[in-house]
Amino acid sequence: MIQQYFTDHEKGREFQLFGKLKRIVEQWYDTQVEIIGGDGSKEMRRLVIFWNQKETAASIYEGIKNATIRHKTQKDTEQNNIKAILNYYNPEGSTRYVYGATSKDVYPTVKSHVNYVVADTSSWEQIAAKTLEELPQVVRYVKNHFLDFKIPYLDGSIEHNYIPDFIAVVKTADDKEANLIIEISGFSNDKTGHKDLKRKYTNDYWLPAANSLNTYGKWDFIEISDIDNIKALLTEKINSL
Repeated sequence: MIQQYFTDHEKGREFQLFGKLKRIVEQWYDTQVEIIGGDGSKEMRRLVIFWNQKETAASIYEGIKNATIRHKTQKDTEQNNIKAILNYYNPEGSTRYVYGATSKDVYPTVKSHVNYVVADTSSWEQIAAKTLEELPQVVRYVKNHFLDFKIPYLDGSIEHNYIPDFIAVVKTADDKEANLIIEISGFSNDKTGHKDLKRKYTNDYWLPAANSLNTYGKWDFIEISDIDNIKALLTEKINSL
């Protein structure tokens, strides 16, 4: 639990929480684990082996997070306690390192640091790029191709990575900049069947963790499943930031 969820990117693992976490895990173990067979004694429970360690930790952490939100005031809730664990050797990425060749169709850019948008579909990425170019609220943007921007998530105990379509820096109504992750297809081309998991881990884990850093600005997320109304949907989202 400490390694997976309670590690500060500056101070390291928060071993001062060991006592509290031990009591929470004990409660989970006593109330959520059902023993089939045997006499139900504590000695029998000690023989249980958890193979899915990450899935178990994720389940317990979800309970901690929900309980924390319930017991906090609205003001405190906004200060989310989810912490980001950065890659020690490569804590951030940049469009300056984007380089690659493609046989797919491309769309030339002006506002992007990368000179072309690579199209994964016949028209959606081109429409999205054209819209991002035209919207005055969009300061700059990039197609997430060769950028290696990934959002990790768990399907049970198996780790996966979700790769969003675009990242845009936008000008909000109060004249501040925010980073907007844009999923153009609304996961419609998702071959894994993990749409809800990707959505959940992006909104409930990645965004709060990134925003709690106070280092890389404000982050938000939008799904665009109606490409014909992309301009209106993006405008509404940006104005709400």
